[in-house]
Amino acid sequence: MDSYTLIAAAGSIVAGAVAYFVLGSGPRPKKAAAIEPKEKPTATADASGEDLEEFNYEKLKQYSGADKTKPVLLGAKGLVYDVTAGKDFYGPGGPYAVFAGSDATVALAKMKVDEAHVNVPNPSAGLTLSEKDILNDWVTKFEQKYKVVGRLVGTGEAK
Repeated sequence: MDSYTLIAAAGSIVAGAVAYFVLGSGPRPKKAAAIEPKEKPTATADASGEDLEEFNYEKLKQYSGADKTKPVLLGAKGLVYDVTAGKDFYGPGGPYAVFAGSDATVALAKMKVDEAHVNVPNPSAGLTLSEKDILNDWVTKFEQKYKVVGRLVGTGEAK
């Protein structure tokens, strides 16, 4: 076998191996058309279809964890989550206690744990695309871990 035939044979083997690993070994299911991600609409009802309770900043403040008879609530991106299960983090003395009983939208997006970034009027107005992505990641985590119990009103956000 001459070197030209040997190189051609080796090339065919490499191409076949690449095709096998890239394409798989059989028919592949059709992929759905790519859809651009969209912002999730603000919920007006919980998963059961019940209307969500409305919270303004003053009402939400009552659920900071200071009153042990009330749940610990946190607002983010227009929704209110019951984070009582995470009271070691969000309750009094916890590392994120400043978020409890507050709209933490801007603080979460900017990854700042201070009072200057909670209950910010019109919270999404000054956020960068990167900060909005970070906020969406936080909201996804909250949705997976905590129950939505209400929605924020009177924050200055456009409906």
